[in-house]
Amino acid sequence: MRRRAALLLPVLAPALLGGCGYRAMTAPTSARGGDPGLPMEIALVTDRDRGGNDRQRQLFRAALQANLRRSTATPRLERLVVSVNVQSQELVVRQDETPSRVRITATARFAASRVTPPGTTPLPPVGGTVVAVEAYNFIDREYFASDVAREAVETRLAEQLAERITEALTVAVQ
Repeated sequence: MRRRAALLLPVLAPALLGGCGYRAMTAPTSARGGDPGLPMEIALVTDRDRGGNDRQRQLFRAALQANLRRSTATPRLERLVVSVNVQSQELVVRQDETPSRVRITATARFAASRVTPPGTTPLPPVGGTVVAVEAYNFIDREYFASDVAREAVETRLAEQLAERITEALTVAVQ
């Protein structure tokens, strides 16, 4: 009996805990209507889908949703697809061939379909590419400081990409 209850837990948990803000990790992240302040569908493809960092995905999604909630372009858009690619490059190399500075480049390609009234010709999609570049120092023998610096860079990159995408969408839809 306990085993059956344990097997049903992933199915019943969203229904039982829905009122407290719980959302299953396996729930679809691009479902329309998931956020009442954001009436559009967002599909996000990041490095996580190729084995990268899940934290980057969370930071970028949160920053993008926050920016789109404030944008005047959001009511005119129906679906947004964003593909993010993050690459790091070791810059300054010490004599012992260890890196002392790392540059991270984030590139986001996006395409948004516009809301079209019934019976009219669909409008062409809006799209483009935005790039953000940040760097941090890799401090030898202080891994924690380097890790905190890397996390700060990831946060800034997510915010910059989200802001640039929102600006490009706002200008294109006007």
